[in-house]
Amino acid sequence: MHWQAYPFFRLLLFLLPGIVFLHGPGVRLGGAVLLLFIVVFLAWHSVRYRWRYGFGISLAILLPVMISWRGKDLTTDTRFSTDLGNNLTQPVLLGGQVISWNPGRRWTQVTLSVEALRRDSLSWQEAKGRVLLYLPAADSTGSNLGCTFVGRVLLRRIPAAANPGGFDGRRYWGQQGIYLQGFLGEGDWWMDVPEKTTWQTRLVNCRSWVERRLLGAQGKAPEWGIAAALVLGDKSHLTPEVRSAFTHAGAMHVLAVSGLHVGMVAFGVRWLLGLLTWLAPFGHRWGRFAWNTAAIWGFAILTGAGPAVLRAALLFTILLWGRTLDRRGSSWNALWASAFILLWFRPLLFFQVGFQLSYAAVVGILFFQPRLEACWRPAFHPVRYFWQLTTVGLAAQWMTFPLCVYYFHQFSWLGLLSGWVVIPAAALILAMGFLQILLAGIPLAGEWLTWGFGGILHFFWKIMAFFGQLPGALWQGIWWTEPQFWLGLLLAFWGIIAVKYRHWTLLAAGGFLIGLLAGMNHRTIEQQKEQQQVIVYNHRGGTLVDFICGNQRLTWSSVTDPRQESAIALAARQRFGVEHPTQTIQLTTDVMPVLQWQKHSWLWLDGQRPLPVTPPQADIWVVSSSLWAPWETWLDLYPPQLIILDATNRYSTRSYLRKLAASRAIPLIDIAEQGSAFQCDLRTFDPLNLPTDEEAFD
Repeated sequence: MHWQAYPFFRLLLFLLPGIVFLHGPGVRLGGAVLLLFIVVFLAWHSVRYRWRYGFGISLAILLPVMISWRGKDLTTDTRFSTDLGNNLTQPVLLGGQVISWNPGRRWTQVTLSVEALRRDSLSWQEAKGRVLLYLPAADSTGSNLGCTFVGRVLLRRIPAAANPGGFDGRRYWGQQGIYLQGFLGEGDWWMDVPEKTTWQTRLVNCRSWVERRLLGAQGKAPEWGIAAALVLGDKSHLTPEVRSAFTHAGAMHVLAVSGLHVGMVAFGVRWLLGLLTWLAPFGHRWGRFAWNTAAIWGFAILTGAGPAVLRAALLFTILLWGRTLDRRGSSWNALWASAFILLWFRPLLFFQVGFQLSYAAVVGILFFQPRLEACWRPAFHPVRYFWQLTTVGLAAQWMTFPLCVYYFHQFSWLGLLSGWVVIPAAALILAMGFLQILLAGIPLAGEWLTWGFGGILHFFWKIMAFFGQLPGALWQGIWWTEPQFWLGLLLAFWGIIAVKYRHWTLLAAGGFLIGLLAGMNHRTIEQQKEQQQVIVYNHRGGTLVDFICGNQRLTWSSVTDPRQESAIALAARQRFGVEHPTQTIQLTTDVMPVLQWQKHSWLWLDGQRPLPVTPPQADIWVVSSSLWAPWETWLDLYPPQLIILDATNRYSTRSYLRKLAASRAIPLIDIAEQGSAFQCDLRTFDPLNLPTDEEAFD
């Protein structure tokens, strides 16, 4: 690679460390110094023969400082001009502007850009930051974007994952600079709707109109959710059956609007403009550039302007700009330029999974795909076409494999085969979707088009379901630690180096990395054979406790719906390698079970069961369903070493037991209060030295 040919890559070398050091959580000084040394070495190696690049590098060194200044209010939950994240014990009056409005069945999710706040009877103070608010669904009328909002709310930190391996809302919203949330009741808020319609409201209304034209009365059919996802980037219409079929087939990425869809739009517009070259506005090169750019960015905004769409729109715009200027374009430099521009305006995008997956896939395609395609050049055109699709899928999967395993703990090898169907079908559905939007109002043509479009969507769904039912289609339960993830990422980039230079020592080093990764996986499996874990899950609908010893699992469960139990505990059980139960004790009898597990005895006390005269003596009590008992007598006669209150208890019961336990110096864990499940390693478990909420899942 000639470094001088990619100026934006050199700028990105300094921008990324600035973002990671100033916005990344838990970056240690040693890693920061090492990464900075690597960056400086690469930059010096690229410019040592040209002194004028040194001046540009000197300016680029200031980029981390600039990023720190631009994003200073996005780094932590308390870095606001008036410390919005402090003093969360009392309600505050917030004033600001609505920047997102997402209606739901029970609640309407609102993102508020705070401009001022007021505590008690004090005057209004200037504030800055974003908060997540939830309003009653009955009050959600219209989009209300850009409106002035005033509400009284008790702010709380966004909770982390409620159960091991569950959705981590604190991390997800933190990557978007949102750390606080609050729930408002009727009459707790007021909104000033401007007389003039804002551009945000016009955009939402336009999107709603397009959605009605696209889906019409067929929106409830499962297959029409595919059209909404491909054309509008709206995956809320996808049913669990459709999601499962595409996930197992390794084709879920096609339902997330990305460069594939933007490229199809750009190709379609270019083809249409080629038919209209006899018209002056379409035949002139600047006219073609304007129409192409308008179509690309219009589609990007219509689909929600996610990281992958923004990356593709910027990349195509830069390439079109170079072609219009009669300059030879570089896909690599356009890629780095799009990353630089996006991260300059939105630094926290770097920590989003979609951003990382999008750029990793494009890097793999740009580097590996031409080299893989050159290995075999079939003369028969259809075979050559399928070979090109296979090489594209293989190149993208090679670079995204570590990210998919680390973030989603699963991987589907069928992406290589389903790509033969997915890419042509996506192009056809995208074209049919735009025709459906344009012609849906025509009586006869619209009906026939809707009928044919629905048949294509149904056939596409069944093909994906067939691929997903193949044996071993989806590898699930792959839990990598951070060292394994970094080693897998290093292996992916090492493949680039080995393919480029083709030296046997590099191949040997790659084999060593593969062996090291396999050894780490084997060590993880051996550690699972010696594990001793207990997990009390956070579930408001019932008690769910897993006792894990090696590959054996015993479960206490009062959850009547097996699907709910699976949804809550599946990730944790896969993580510990005990997905299939050894024994399940259904907590539906009149007997309150006592279990002797390892060094401690566990007692389950349920408010829905007959009250015992005296509880059996046990080391640890698990209390559920707001059991009302003579607690003072019980705690005096049979004091346990630990009391665990699961999420089924009422606030009054939890508050009363917390006071009693504190007066008797008995440790107590309130799962509903701490917001996450209780998990401990029985080999080192000490009731007197319990892990904190932040350390629970480390």
